Amino acid sequence: MMGWNGMGSGWMWLVMLAVIVGFWAVVVVLLRAVLRDRARDRDRDAVEPTLESPLVILDRRLVSGEIDIDEYVQLRRAITSGH
Repeated sequence: MMGWNGMGSGWMWLVMLAVIVGFWAVVVVLLRAVLRDRARDRDRDAVEPTLESPLVILDRRLVSGEIDIDEYVQLRRAITSGH
């Protein structure tokens, strides 16, 4: 109940303090959960390699000089024919 001077009784201050502390605790817990999920997603993306098609890999190997044009043609023919 409010006192005559509008300040309220002592237990009301404790309730208000508990509500404020509880509110900020909920905010902190939610922020940590969101940031942890974002960090986990970012780590998962860094660990999981992107899948490239065999033709893209073959093209990259040709460009980098790992294989010559004859081997490229032979491998490309094997990939596209399904053998």
